[in-house]
Amino acid sequence: MLILFSSATSSRHLVVAKQAVILLLALATIVCLLQVPVSVHCKRHSVAIDTKSTPESVGSDFVATEDWQVVQPGQRIPPGLHVRMNIQTGHTEARLMPPSNANDNPASASNLPALVANDNKDPSTGDEDAAKEEKNNNIGGLSGQALREALSSRRMKEALKKIKAENLASGQTGDQDGESIVQQFRSYEDLKSDFAKINAGIKTDLEVIKELLAEWRRSTADRANRIRILSEFEYHLRQIDNAQNFVQLGGLELLMSQINGTFSNGSESVDNESAAAALRVLAACCQGNAPVQVAAIKAGFLPVLLRAMLAGSGLEQQTRSASVLALASLCRNFPLAQTVLLKSGGLAALRSAFDSRDTDRARVLRIVTLLSDMALEAAEAEAHAASAGGASSAAASERHRQYQQVSVAKAIAETGWCSSITRLLNFQDHDAVEKTVTAMSNLFDVCGREFASNDGAQSTIAALDELVGRYERLAKEELEEEGAAGYFEQMRQRVGLLKQRLAEAGGASVRSEL
Repeated sequence: MLILFSSATSSRHLVVAKQAVILLLALATIVCLLQVPVSVHCKRHSVAIDTKSTPESVGSDFVATEDWQVVQPGQRIPPGLHVRMNIQTGHTEARLMPPSNANDNPASASNLPALVANDNKDPSTGDEDAAKEEKNNNIGGLSGQALREALSSRRMKEALKKIKAENLASGQTGDQDGESIVQQFRSYEDLKSDFAKINAGIKTDLEVIKELLAEWRRSTADRANRIRILSEFEYHLRQIDNAQNFVQLGGLELLMSQINGTFSNGSESVDNESAAAALRVLAACCQGNAPVQVAAIKAGFLPVLLRAMLAGSGLEQQTRSASVLALASLCRNFPLAQTVLLKSGGLAALRSAFDSRDTDRARVLRIVTLLSDMALEAAEAEAHAASAGGASSAAASERHRQYQQVSVAKAIAETGWCSSITRLLNFQDHDAVEKTVTAMSNLFDVCGREFASNDGAQSTIAALDELVGRYERLAKEELEEEGAAGYFEQMRQRVGLLKQRLAEAGGASVRSEL
């Protein structure tokens, strides 16, 4: 293509001429780039680099070595070779991948040259079809046939046999695996022996209980030692299993001898500290433990505890309070013990202890809480029996029947407890107020009218009014400080609800009298 222009050509013609020259230069550059040889790594597919193949060289395979060799025109290059185009000579060269490069790609076909060499292709299909087929059947550098061989069941079985043979050679079998695991751990006796060597004993709770009982039964056990043993019993017997083991080993007889012997002696010889410790142990045993509660009732502990509450002036307050604690643990959630309590005159004994001048505040609150809890248990048993269904209905009905036979709430009202409980509203601390309000609410079904119609009804309502105002102020301060309602707001609501129920009961009482 020839373009002529003269010096007199207009500027427009000069622009067109320059653009034509630039176009020619671009075309020349493209043609040169197509002739420039490059180096390429062919790791996955067979390729044919030189398109100037001759008919006699088409279909032949290139045999690679570690040295660079010229690839003849039309030769197919197997996968996994290092291929380059020599810029100086213009020839395509290839060789085997160097070992360092092969390690970088363990999944390449260069690691399995024998398998790749057996992957023969039909030369009549052409290079393009062969490349497509190789691409579809090549996974991780393995051709289709090689991949099937690598994943064949025969090879998997051979690998498993090899693993089993290695285990046999090392002396391990499937049956011995469990024994070898067990041998890694040591027995309890071996651990005890080792700890004994370093003067560090290791014992189970049952062994500790047996040793404490044996130490107690030895005649050399003095008073200080007995108190220490009882303190350790109180710690261990809070667990249900330990308490039941203690009963089976005769522990209740030990406690009975200590408690009953203490209260049978004269007031001058009373050992208050030992008696209180034994009572606390009994309370720990019986708390929520039905088998131990049954054993304690059969052993006759309930009359002993009632006698302890009414004992002479030789008993200290801690011993009297511990007797109420043990009685409460024995009777809670146990209708049989509550039945024995009523038949033994227990409510009258509790009333005498409640009205006694030397009764401290803690013992008074414990007695009222026990009565409140027994009344609440009966109400909950009735509600559960009404709502239970299916397999649990039979057990709920039986429990309701047992509480109906006891009728604790009715017995409490008949023994004059309703008028006595309201006196506790005069306590100023929050714990006493909470327990008193809870007791009055739980007993309201049997004591409501007496709360509202007795001689002290006006003073009771006045005390509740004062408490409502007090907890309103505290709830407001609590809301301002903490930003949310809390304990005092709950107490305000509970006291207000009790006051409302008391006012309604008082109005009903007046209407009934009219």
